[in-house]
Amino acid sequence: LVQKSVWLCLSQNIYREYSRLALVFGYITSVAVRVAICTFGEYFCRVLCE
Repeated sequence: LVQKSVWLCLSQNIYREYSRLALVFGYITSVAVRVAICTFGEYFCRVLCE
């Protein structure tokens, strides 16, 4: 019974860590995508205008 509760606590902690990592990863990915879009847009504008 004790082992089960310890395992449950561990799995909950792991789940919390994973969800936080997923949030951070999603945020970094969205920022990277935004930067990439801005960079490519600027590049295309420069190419089209010249």
